[in-house]
Amino acid sequence: MSPLKIDASMLRGPLVAELDREGPEVETFSFAHQGKSWAAVLVRSEKPAVFLNRCPHWSLPLDDAHDDIWDGESLVCSVHAAEFDPSSGVCVAGPCEGTRLHPMVAEVDGDSIRVFQAGLLTDLGITRS
Repeated sequence: MSPLKIDASMLRGPLVAELDREGPEVETFSFAHQGKSWAAVLVRSEKPAVFLNRCPHWSLPLDDAHDDIWDGESLVCSVHAAEFDPSSGVCVAGPCEGTRLHPMVAEVDGDSIRVFQAGLLTDLGITRS
Protein backbone atom coordinates (compact mmCIF):
# COMPACT_ATOMS: atom_id res chain seq x y z
CA MET A 1 0.00 0.00 0.00
CA SER A 2 1.42 3.39 -0.98
CA PRO A 3 1.34 6.32 1.47
CA LEU A 4 -1.52 8.80 1.24
CA LYS A 5 -0.55 11.87 -0.76
CA ILE A 6 -1.53 15.03 1.07
CA ASP A 7 -1.46 18.41 -0.63
CA ALA A 8 -1.72 21.90 0.87
CA SER A 9 -5.44 22.23 0.06
CA MET A 10 -6.20 19.22 2.30
CA LEU A 11 -4.27 20.81 5.13
CA ARG A 12 -5.78 24.27 4.96
CA GLY A 13 -9.10 23.72 3.18
CA PRO A 14 -10.58 26.00 0.51
CA LEU A 15 -10.03 29.77 0.37
CA VAL A 16 -13.14 31.51 1.75
CA ALA A 17 -12.07 35.15 2.20
CA GLU A 18 -9.30 37.63 1.49
CA LEU A 19 -9.09 40.62 3.86
CA ASP A 20 -6.82 43.66 4.07
CA ARG A 21 -3.72 43.21 6.23
CA GLU A 22 -4.35 46.66 7.72
CA GLY A 23 -7.53 47.43 9.64
CA PRO A 24 -9.08 47.19 13.07
CA GLU A 25 -7.39 44.84 15.53
CA VAL A 26 -10.50 42.63 15.57
CA GLU A 27 -12.98 42.39 12.71
CA THR A 28 -16.02 40.22 12.08
CA PHE A 29 -16.82 39.20 8.51
CA SER A 30 -19.12 36.87 6.60
CA PHE A 31 -18.39 34.39 3.84
CA ALA A 32 -20.19 31.74 1.81
CA HIS A 33 -19.00 28.14 1.76
CA GLN A 34 -20.76 25.10 0.29
CA GLY A 35 -23.97 27.05 -0.22
CA LYS A 36 -24.18 28.32 3.37
CA SER A 37 -23.46 31.69 4.96
CA TRP A 38 -20.91 31.76 7.77
CA ALA A 39 -19.54 34.42 10.11
CA ALA A 40 -15.98 34.64 11.39
CA VAL A 41 -13.73 36.78 13.55
CA LEU A 42 -10.29 37.96 12.43
CA VAL A 43 -7.71 38.98 15.03
CA ARG A 44 -5.03 41.05 13.29
CA SER A 45 -1.60 40.64 14.87
CA GLU A 46 1.92 39.61 13.89
CA LYS A 47 0.40 36.17 13.34
CA PRO A 48 -3.31 36.69 12.47
CA ALA A 49 -5.89 34.29 13.89
CA VAL A 50 -9.37 33.54 12.54
CA PHE A 51 -12.22 31.69 14.22
CA LEU A 52 -15.79 30.91 13.32
CA ASN A 53 -17.99 33.48 15.04
CA ARG A 54 -19.73 30.95 17.30
CA CYS A 55 -19.42 30.81 21.08
CA PRO A 56 -19.15 27.14 22.11
CA HIS A 57 -21.45 27.73 25.09
CA TRP A 58 -24.77 28.16 23.22
CA SER A 59 -23.50 28.27 19.63
CA LEU A 60 -24.44 31.94 19.32
CA PRO A 61 -22.35 34.54 17.47
CA LEU A 62 -19.94 36.36 19.79
CA ASP A 63 -21.57 39.62 18.69
CA ASP A 64 -25.18 38.40 19.09
CA ALA A 65 -26.15 40.93 21.81
CA HIS A 66 -23.86 43.81 20.70
CA ASP A 67 -20.84 44.46 18.47
CA ASP A 68 -18.33 45.09 21.27
CA ILE A 69 -16.53 41.71 21.42
CA TRP A 70 -12.96 42.97 21.94
CA ASP A 71 -11.83 44.32 25.31
CA GLY A 72 -8.25 44.98 24.17
CA GLU A 73 -6.95 41.65 25.51
CA SER A 74 -9.63 39.00 24.92
CA LEU A 75 -12.45 38.15 22.57
CA VAL A 76 -15.61 38.38 24.66
CA CYS A 77 -18.99 36.75 24.03
CA SER A 78 -21.58 39.53 24.16
CA VAL A 79 -24.24 37.17 25.58
CA HIS A 80 -22.48 35.41 28.50
CA ALA A 81 -19.21 37.38 28.79
CA ALA A 82 -17.08 34.28 28.14
CA GLU A 83 -13.49 35.36 27.40
CA PHE A 84 -11.34 33.77 24.71
CA ASP A 85 -7.59 33.95 24.10
CA PRO A 86 -7.21 35.87 20.82
CA SER A 87 -4.38 33.71 19.50
CA SER A 88 -5.70 30.22 20.34
CA GLY A 89 -9.45 30.73 20.75
CA VAL A 90 -9.39 28.87 24.09
CA CYS A 91 -12.05 30.03 26.55
CA VAL A 92 -10.15 31.31 29.58
CA ALA A 93 -13.13 32.52 31.65
CA GLY A 94 -16.88 32.09 31.68
CA PRO A 95 -19.43 29.32 31.28
CA CYS A 96 -17.50 27.47 28.55
CA GLU A 97 -14.04 27.61 30.17
CA GLY A 98 -11.66 25.06 28.65
CA THR A 99 -13.50 24.80 25.32
CA ARG A 100 -12.43 26.81 22.29
CA LEU A 101 -13.62 28.71 19.27
CA HIS A 102 -13.42 26.76 15.99
CA PRO A 103 -10.18 27.83 14.28
CA MET A 104 -9.72 28.65 10.63
CA VAL A 105 -6.44 29.06 8.75
CA ALA A 106 -5.08 32.58 8.15
CA GLU A 107 -2.08 33.26 5.94
CA VAL A 108 -0.49 36.64 5.30
CA ASP A 109 0.03 37.25 1.57
CA GLY A 110 1.54 40.69 0.93
CA ASP A 111 -1.05 43.31 1.87
CA SER A 112 -3.81 40.78 2.51
CA ILE A 113 -4.79 37.99 4.85
CA ARG A 114 -6.11 34.92 3.10
CA VAL A 115 -8.60 32.89 5.12
CA PHE A 116 -9.16 29.19 4.51
CA GLN A 117 -11.81 26.90 5.94
CA ALA A 118 -9.85 24.62 8.26
CA GLY A 119 -8.96 21.35 6.61
CA LEU A 120 -7.37 18.08 7.64
CA LEU A 121 -4.96 19.53 10.23
CA THR A 122 -7.77 21.04 12.30
CA ASP A 123 -9.93 17.95 11.88
CA LEU A 124 -7.10 15.94 13.42
CA GLY A 125 -6.62 18.43 16.26
CA ILE A 126 -3.30 19.66 14.90
CA THR A 127 -2.58 23.39 14.60
CA ARG A 128 -0.15 25.13 12.30
CA SER A 129 2.70 27.17 13.72
